[in-house]
Amino acid sequence: MGEDAIDEPTLQDIAQATGGGFHRAMDYNQLNQIYTRLDEIETHKVQTLSACPCTDLYDYPLAALLLLNMAAQAAGLLRRRTSHKPVPA
Repeated sequence: MGEDAIDEPTLQDIAQATGGGFHRAMDYNQLNQIYTRLDEIETHKVQTLSACPCTDLYDYPLAALLLLNMAAQAAGLLRRRTSHKPVPA
């Protein structure tokens, strides 16, 4: 376990065969140097396509339902006013 579990020669051979690099950090400063080196390596940009719509569409059905509800409430009020008969005295 521990340091004996790492097979450095094999990892170095793999790094050399693939054109990569082998870096081992034993403390924070060495790790920071490795990250600095990785930041210097040239990267390539990846173009991605997004399938998300740019605008939300829930507001249209919500507005339609709100208008229908308001119309139903108004119709109910009108029906109550016209069906209300005065009580004879």
